[in-house]
Amino acid sequence: MADSLDGLAAPPGRALRRYALPPLVATTLLGAVAAVALSSPWPLLAAPLGAVYGVLGFRAAGWRLQDGRLAIRSRRLARSTVLAPAAGRESHDLDQSVLQRRARLADVVVAFGKGTIARIRHLDADDARGLWAAIGPR
Repeated sequence: MADSLDGLAAPPGRALRRYALPPLVATTLLGAVAAVALSSPWPLLAAPLGAVYGVLGFRAAGWRLQDGRLAIRSRRLARSTVLAPAAGRESHDLDQSVLQRRARLADVVVAFGKGTIARIRHLDADDARGLWAAIGPR
């Protein structure tokens, strides 16, 4: 099952905003609530950490399908990479929200055994459809 982690394709640059904005909004709201609760503006200084977290997620994201082997890398708290044969998946799905459709982006989710789920967010829609089709029917 060994495979190289080199040569992973990254999401398009236009997806950076979609990685950074949701955590920035969340940390800003949490900072505002904490600022009101503590009667101090200092908790708002932590708000930009959400954007940093989103940028780290964008930089960590990548995928590759080569010789029937699928590699998907993403970040939650730590960066993780799923390396597996594409034929060994339980299911795969292509997700696209209304906002993603407008930006020509989509997500690909691949589920493997024992609860392993690999998700690459905000790929170019054509790349996502191509990956989904290349994984093929079960």
